[in-house]
Amino acid sequence: MEQIRYIQSMVLGHLQRLQKQGVRVPKIHLLIGNRLTQFDGPAKAFAALSDAAVSAMYDIYVKCTDYFVPSTVQINSKDKLR
Repeated sequence: MEQIRYIQSMVLGHLQRLQKQGVRVPKIHLLIGNRLTQFDGPAKAFAALSDAAVSAMYDIYVKCTDYFVPSTVQINSKDKLR
């Protein structure tokens, strides 16, 4: 949970600073995750980091939809971001 709050605060803080300075903030179009594998599936540490990143981005998406390009698919769960 701490990782999620950290990611959220970094992303939102950066975007808000840019907006306050009058910088046009580009909208997020894609979230790309690199699924590194070891032998038979994702490494456990990578999977945990990926889960934290997806959770953080989903929460940001829900709270700040204006930072994202409108989706053609309804995104109503974290699994839809995967």
